[in-house]
Amino acid sequence: MAAFVASVLALITMLLIMIGIEELSCSSKAEKMGFKSDYGPVQGCMILVDKRWIPLEQYRTLGGVE
Repeated sequence: MAAFVASVLALITMLLIMIGIEELSCSSKAEKMGFKSDYGPVQGCMILVDKRWIPLEQYRTLGGVE
């Protein structure tokens, strides 16, 4: 029984660490792009573009490289 509890606690700890890393990655990328960000485990990384929240993965720019 103790091994099961320890395994469950280890799994929960790993999940929380992964979520924390994803949130940090989201905010870092958005900040470098000049956007506000919001992260949730279900919604993923969202950025605020023209008063609308969109998934970071769907953001694209048009035009050439300067």
